[in-house]
Amino acid sequence: DPAMAVCRLARERKADLIVLGCHQRGQGSGLSRMDYTGMTIMDKAPCPVLLVPYSDQPA
Repeated sequence: DPAMAVCRLARERKADLIVLGCHQRGQGSGLSRMDYTGMTIMDKAPCPVLLVPYSDQPA
């Protein structure tokens, strides 16, 4: 399970933060765009999780 592997690695490495990217599918909050893996990481993570929306617009 990729989500649990990310959480296990974060725990083993004593991570301070997990950064997750997400796709923007229409309007709505970041959480509405999360799939099973992302939601599981956010739920089980041993540290804070930062959700970063994908943008195809240049910075």
